[in-house]
Amino acid sequence: MPATNRPRLYLSQDHGLDWLTALEFGATDDGQPRDRWVGVSDQVGLLHDVPDGRCIGFAVRRPAHYDPDDEDHAPLWDGPRFDVPQLGLTDVAPNAIVVAARAQYGTGRQTLNRKLFSQAIAGDDEVAVVRWRRCLEAGDVMAHYALGYTLLGLGRWAEAYRHLRYYCEIAPDEAWAWCYLGQAATGAGQLGEARTAYEHAVLLDTDAGKDEATDAQELLDALMAGDPQLPEVPEADDRPLWARTLIDNAGYAGLRARAYVDHEGDGTIVLDTADRPTLIDVEPRYDAVTVRAMIGRAPGVVDDEVAQAELRDEVVLEGENFEIDDAGDLWVTVTVPLPFDLLTPALLDCLTAGVVAKARHLWEMTDGDNVGLDPAPDYAATYPTVGR
Repeated sequence: MPATNRPRLYLSQDHGLDWLTALEFGATDDGQPRDRWVGVSDQVGLLHDVPDGRCIGFAVRRPAHYDPDDEDHAPLWDGPRFDVPQLGLTDVAPNAIVVAARAQYGTGRQTLNRKLFSQAIAGDDEVAVVRWRRCLEAGDVMAHYALGYTLLGLGRWAEAYRHLRYYCEIAPDEAWAWCYLGQAATGAGQLGEARTAYEHAVLLDTDAGKDEATDAQELLDALMAGDPQLPEVPEADDRPLWARTLIDNAGYAGLRARAYVDHEGDGTIVLDTADRPTLIDVEPRYDAVTVRAMIGRAPGVVDDEVAQAELRDEVVLEGENFEIDDAGDLWVTVTVPLPFDLLTPALLDCLTAGVVAKARHLWEMTDGDNVGLDPAPDYAATYPTVGR
């Protein structure tokens, strides 16, 4: 392929937030100064690297309702020009990109990075760290921000600092990123840099107004008074990461299933632990076992093959298989890094209880009016504590 100066764009679509972005790899639309944006209409804006500089992509609100032939959007058939490797396109204008994205992803599907993003949000902190890293590996640089504040909450100051420092560079007007950077710098002993970060956040807060203000002023005052403040770090969690990951994944699968059925089906998912997880594979070489567990029922999609396929697509997670059988039962299959000799019947029972309790905990944070819940043990007490 001949050399080109055209930006190579990274495509991201989130149907929940109802937006589509196509931005030069490594760029984000978050925290950008207003003078870098050029509005084409109330739906689409072009982002530049500096004011009046090089156009590095665009963002579309309500992409399902975007009309490329609308009078306001017609100029976007001609320019600016980009390459979009995800779509196999070179030297194309924004309208052609939107049309191609609609053909590839439809209007109701998320790109992989946004699925990973949603999974990470639903995870416990240490599990979330793993998922935010996956999101970064998928090319979504916004994950630097979330990974940074998640590491901050775990007291991993130096790691948090690196990700937050980078995010402040690419999203210079994101006040909370600067505020979190100040806390990470404080924890790492870089008090001068912490002061600079807090001062920058306070300046951004002044422009944003009281309702959107961060904690930067309070943290800056404490720092200047010789009493630097840090986030409260939770006690060390001795529950094995493999167990938390398994339970979190299955709980997230249930949450996504509930959200889909609520929208497309009869609005009911019933959690069920009638059957113990089934051991279906052992990999002695890797100290791993694969288990299959039923987490509930979705009667509203039993007779609809299209709905079943879409539901499967909604909740599929890397490393596990989510399925719906002919009876409408929801199953999750997960490979767990656990020596086989530790996988006792009692531990399988504990995994089942933990899966359901995690799903229940997640669902209770949403509108649970249409969710039938079978009895399950206390959420905090159901994680297995044996094995590493």
